[in-house]
Amino acid sequence: IQAHHQVVMAIECRDKSRPVTVNQVESFWKKCQDTGVNYAVIVSSMGFYNTARQKSDFLGIRCLDIEEVDPFDWMLARGLPWLTTKLLHHVWIFYPEIEGVADKTSMEVIDTETGATSPVKYVIVTICYSIVEEFIPFKLVQYNEADEMITEAAVAELNTDNMKGKFMFVGKSGEEKGAVFVLDKVKSGAAELDL
Repeated sequence: IQAHHQVVMAIECRDKSRPVTVNQVESFWKKCQDTGVNYAVIVSSMGFYNTARQKSDFLGIRCLDIEEVDPFDWMLARGLPWLTTKLLHHVWIFYPEIEGVADKTSMEVIDTETGATSPVKYVIVTICYSIVEEFIPFKLVQYNEADEMITEAAVAELNTDNMKGKFMFVGKSGEEKGAVFVLDKVKSGAAELDL
């Protein structure tokens, strides 16, 4: 008999100027309890106070430290080349159908004032855009639990006109690697959506 089991995991990433405290661990544990999470991880770039590690162990929360490291033997690239296109302007010219000259197409122009439509024979579109190439360096980090290295990651921080996130290669020397994009924000016009 094969049974299915659902695991709900929460990962809290803390990039603060001080190590994680007991209060922060307890607060995260409370959030996990309130939302039905049954596997919790806190990742910190500044580490954990010893009392916070002890509290995490007691509550069953895994603590991972992030440390910047020297180059990995499996990551030879220094970063990613990144191309960004930006629409500068566009011009649309519509050529309407003339009775008897062309058959009606499935495209129509609508007069917004009168609601009248006119079939379109063809359209010419001129689009001007720019392409910007930049080099985004990798930040090389290790994820550690106590004194044991869990995994390594090469992280490129992307920040474009419409999104912000991290492209990561994750793995260990001698093991299969994975690639993931973690979206931080989606920008829509003047508004930003945090994810």
